[in-house]
Amino acid sequence: MHLILGFLVAVTTIANASDKMGLPKPNGIYPVGTTYNCFVDRTRHELFTDDTSDCREVTVRIWYPAENVVDVNTVLYFENVEEIVETYRYPAELRKLPTHAKLDTPVSDRKAVYPVILYNHGWGEHVAQNTTLMEHLASHGYIVVSIAHHYEAKYWIYPDGRIGKLDPESSRFKKIVAEQSRPEVIPLFEAMFTERGIAAQESLIKRSIEALPTFMREGPRLWAEDISFVVDELESLNGSEGRFAGKMDLERLGVAGMSMGGAAAGQACIRDNRFRAVVSMDGGLLGDLIGTVLDVPVMFMGSKRFIGYDEVLSKHVSDDVYTLVLDEADHYDFTDLTVLHRRHPMIGSVDGSLMLEIVNEYTLAFFDYYLRGEDTAVLQGDEIVDFVGEYKVHRRR
Repeated sequence: MHLILGFLVAVTTIANASDKMGLPKPNGIYPVGTTYNCFVDRTRHELFTDDTSDCREVTVRIWYPAENVVDVNTVLYFENVEEIVETYRYPAELRKLPTHAKLDTPVSDRKAVYPVILYNHGWGEHVAQNTTLMEHLASHGYIVVSIAHHYEAKYWIYPDGRIGKLDPESSRFKKIVAEQSRPEVIPLFEAMFTERGIAAQESLIKRSIEALPTFMREGPRLWAEDISFVVDELESLNGSEGRFAGKMDLERLGVAGMSMGGAAAGQACIRDNRFRAVVSMDGGLLGDLIGTVLDVPVMFMGSKRFIGYDEVLSKHVSDDVYTLVLDEADHYDFTDLTVLHRRHPMIGSVDGSLMLEIVNEYTLAFFDYYLRGEDTAVLQGDEIVDFVGEYKVHRRR
């Protein structure tokens, strides 16, 4: 069966800054635990340093269904990296913002194993940018592994507490910035909002990749290699002693991401058949996606820049595909900043709390169906009215 659902959601609520800054409490049955890990890929050189002996390192932060431990405090949103708030001019209140996850608590024994989702941040962002979604999924019985793609993340945290940071002096980083500074790039970006028709949209995407090859072609490929490598390491982790020994159901494996992370999630499925479902949030068809067709179920969530792109996105998936486009959402509404930093220049007029609810519920419903076989009315469009008053549902087989 080939099922394509396209949602064009007209959200009319205008959001203001919240009276009280905070993250919504996850509504699943499990308490949430979190922990850090680091993996070193000795088969790959690090492209962002000049030392040819450096191997590619990948750190991860894992959220998971946990046992209820009462004598442990929840971690902070910017745990051990409060200076990031000042460096990137976030609201000062984020320095001590609590989350709902507790560090290094035991994995819940309520079930023998849990399905696993690999999450990928946006370019220049960080593993905790979607903490609300991570906690939501973990509270509903998923182990969520958020990957820090080193030197293209703001920062990353090692298990011993050391902090790594993006290096703007890296020669590869400078190359990416130089590509983005070319005069033809801005018109290509602006054209995305108005281009219509599959052929024209595909041509625009291809021209954008040609203009930004290090960023848009090589970037998703590098990140996809990271993703596959992390799965290899999880298989080892699952078969050894420790917190996650035997707890990961790697036969039920999903992958997701936002922006570059969403494109990388799709790219990973080109090279790796271990994934059973993909969620891409405002990620588009970067890397090799524009030249192929994915044969796994995909959900594309998009901001206003993807209005009218249902057909071109759907064309590149041969399995079930869903497109959910919110015309009052901007790029960073697909992160926690939609409630934490309403003055960010890439936050739209969609209500932030509503946006988090949409992202959480659609992502959960999608993975519940394709990883657990649990059907839900959310994927049929029947419950979208709970979120907004106006919507369109397109279905074809």
